[in-house]
Amino acid sequence: MFSLSSPIRRLQALIAGFVFMLLVSYKLSYSKALFQWQESKRLNNELVKAEQAEERIAYYSNLLSQSNTTTQAFNEERLFENITLFCEKYLISIINFERSLRFKQGNKYTVCINKLECKGKFVELVQLCYYIENQERLGALNEVKFIKRRNIETKQTELICTLSIQNIIDSEIN
Repeated sequence: MFSLSSPIRRLQALIAGFVFMLLVSYKLSYSKALFQWQESKRLNNELVKAEQAEERIAYYSNLLSQSNTTTQAFNEERLFENITLFCEKYLISIINFERSLRFKQGNKYTVCINKLECKGKFVELVQLCYYIENQERLGALNEVKFIKRRNIETKQTELICTLSIQNIIDSEIN
């Protein structure tokens, strides 16, 4: 059948027995310990997150209160004034600035939409979009459209940007 008379066979049987015992010991002890260690590490991470939850809630509620700027402060003249100052600083030409279109949403809210058309370089126009929506929080940009056209008089290409700025006014506050 199987003879252990040769030294090579004995060595092979010894190695096979060692591997078998290694697998059994891993299955019975090490795998469970490794699983418990990974589980404790995951639970510790969750505990740290739970301890920081109050700070994160305060941080995000502060961000939310900053982003929900009171629409009572919306003023068409303020909007035009801020945009004009920015455009003068970055050499952007305002082509058209329409009066607000106002839509009633039930009895509670009024939606104001301003259309702005300006001409300039792409980077400055993108900076204007960022300035309106994020820096000064003058309103939300509903639509931003870039059109490249050739001016027949100057025979140069121009980049025209059309912006649609939306503000929501709470009728109960005003």
